[in-house]
This record gives sequence, structure tokens and C-alpha cells, in this order.
Amino acid sequence: MSLLIHAITRAPASPPALAGLRGAPLVVASSADLCACATDLPDRPTLSREDLYAHHAIVEAIWRQSACLPARLPTWVDSVQALESLLTVRAEGLAHSLALVEGQAELALTLLWTDTPSSDLPAEPPAQTPGRAYLQTRRREVRAEEQLRERAEALAATLEHGLASRSRIALLPSDSVALSLALLTPREAASNLQAALEKRLTEHPDVHPIWNGPWPPYSFADAA
Repeated sequence: MSLLIHAITRAPASPPALAGLRGAPLVVASSADLCACATDLPDRPTLSREDLYAHHAIVEAIWRQSACLPARLPTWVDSVQALESLLTVRAEGLAHSLALVEGQAELALTLLWTDTPSSDLPAEPPAQTPGRAYLQTRRREVRAEEQLRERAEALAATLEHGLASRSRIALLPSDSVALSLALLTPREAASNLQAALEKRLTEHPDVHPIWNGPWPPYSFADAA
């Protein structure tokens, strides 16, 4: 037996009305006031994109029933007994994390650059040597990187100013992305929060927002 953990929630709980990954059965293991939902998959296969979507569907179904901590994918255990032992050993931390996400949803925002900055350094005379040319080019590259970070930091300050929600942010995670922001918000307030942030972003045409959620609190399930 190999169990792929999907999420941890409070006991008692029953599996959502879904099959597990690849049609395999869902298994629920319980210990004290906690339980975990997992798929019984033989041989720990390499997971595909379709498996990722199926995992999300299972986690979301659990989350719609009660607060849950999504597990990192893949998280494997060898048996129901091992999963119960894991719940027992980590009971205090898991219970604390569940309390933090009770009634909450995650709203995820990615800001894509719509342009890239050019260096604001003054023009220099043409370089007379390869070494000088390299230094000039590198200076402009460094300055462009600094400008990009300054813009990303300004965007982060605009979005996070006055927010009551817990947030996690990554600046410049890739060349095309200004920032990635995860917000923990009451489920019923998610649409209002998105609307408020969209209004702030109207003053920043240099980025294009991509929203995900509200969905289970993936970015805030530390103990899982």
C-alpha cells in the first residue's frame, strides 16, 4: 500500500463524493481530533498534470465541507497506520494550522509585466576596449534589474497597504512576473477583496493581473 495524502482536516470526516487519483479508492485515517484523506496508489507512480488537477478537485471538495490543510504534492506514506501515527505526532501543529485557516480561502494574484524597463543611466561614449564594453553593458543590466525590483516593491506596497488579510508574496519569481501574491481571506469576503485590489491596479498599466481562487489555503498549510 502507498497512500498519497491530499488534505488534513478535523475528525470526524468522510471522503468527498469523488474517486481518488486514477480511479483508485480514497482512504480516511483518523487520530484523536484529526483525519487525513488519501488515495491508495500502488508503486508510487510518477504523477502527471491530470493527477495534479484531480488532487486539486479532491482537496477542494474536502475544503467545501470543512477547513482543511492541503498536503504538498506528492506526500506519501506506506500505510494507514503510518498516516495515523503522523497525525498523532504532529497533532498540536496541525490543529494550530487548522484553526488559522478556519472559514478562510486563499486568493492568488500573479502580476505579469507588460513592458520591461530600460536603464536610466546616461549615455556613455563608445567603449574602446572589449573590457570597457563589457563593464558598460553590465552596468546597464544591473541598473535595469534594480529598477525592476524597485517597481515590484512599489507594487507590493500598493497591494498590501492597509490589508487585514495575511499575505505571502514573492517578488520577481521569473523574468515575466513582477510578483506572486497569496492572500488568506474569509471566504465570503474574497470577491470584495479582489475588487478592491483590482481598483488599486488600475493605476499600474505596466502589469497584467491573473487571479486564481478563491480556493483551499495551499500557501498557508505550513504544518501539513
